[in-house]
Formats: sequence, C-alpha cells, structure tokens
Amino acid sequence: MLDNQFQAAQQPFVASIRPNRIDIYTVRNGDTWQALAARSGDLVKPATLAIINNYEPNQPPRAGDTIRIVVEG
Repeated sequence: MLDNQFQAAQQPFVASIRPNRIDIYTVRNGDTWQALAARSGDLVKPATLAIINNYEPNQPPRAGDTIRIVVEG
C-alpha cells in the first residue's frame, strides 16, 4: 500500500527551488559546446546544447551566432 508515502514540502524547501532558465549568448571565437556546457555548470550535455540550438552535435558553434544556453535559476 502506498498511502501516506509523501509529505507536504516545508516552505523553506519550496522557496529554495529555482528552475533552470535559458539565457541568450553570442558565440565567440574558440567557443565549443563542451566549454559552453561547462561554463553553465554542466546542466546539459554538450550534444544537447548543440541540438537545442539547431546544430548537429559534431558541428561546432559559429562565432557571432546567437545561441541559447541553460543556466541555473
């Protein structure tokens, strides 16, 4: 039986939750998906970052392009 398996979250815990968000970033010379993912705390894998920006995972970001990166909320 699974009744009463969950407790109501305490207010301080609920207030501390911050969802990740999307920021806009302009790619610079030398940027890689790996470096951009690391800069944002490795919240997403480099391949995922490429895909959400309409790149193939093996295609490097182009300097000057505006892309979306995931950052902590």
